[in-house]
Amino acid sequence: MKMKTTGSAGGFCVHNKTVGDITAADIKGLLNQKMNEGYAYTTVKKVYSLLNEYFKYLMQQEAITKNPMQSAPMIL
Repeated sequence: MKMKTTGSAGGFCVHNKTVGDITAADIKGLLNQKMNEGYAYTTVKKVYSLLNEYFKYLMQQEAITKNPMQSAPMIL
């Protein structure tokens, strides 16, 4: 699962999904993929934290109606 910049208003896509269509399952899949690729837990946790802040910001800006991070807890 890759995030990439697009020319759309959403700015980011995950597997060709706009940011408003990203689900908790997408987030969990991305985090699991990074762990399986051998990234350190602390690195994956940083990715999680950045995504969490990004989706909080989008909620504050009313760019999305649901924050997928609320249903994708970081496993300790």
